[in-house]
Amino acid sequence: MAAPLYVAEVAVASRRGPLGSAFQLLVTVGIFLSYAVGSVVSWSWLAVTGASLCFIHAVLLLIVPETPRYLLVKSDRQVSHSHNATLPGRQE
Repeated sequence: MAAPLYVAEVAVASRRGPLGSAFQLLVTVGIFLSYAVGSVVSWSWLAVTGASLCFIHAVLLLIVPETPRYLLVKSDRQVSHSHNATLPGRQE
């Protein structure tokens, strides 16, 4: 699961803990909802719902910005510093 790593690299230190905990909480809620919905609908509709949510997630991943650490690894220091300043909660 790459989401906690992404949050750790992008989030401000004061928000890192709550965001990491929110990720785990949302995973647990998602499992509970899949059990709850699965008891009401047939397995085929549950599979279609899960596949459509995965598709939406994959499309939304296209607009997620790269982390400053990734840009530094690619040896693009200037872009990394300017990108770091545009992240929410960051001050120059």
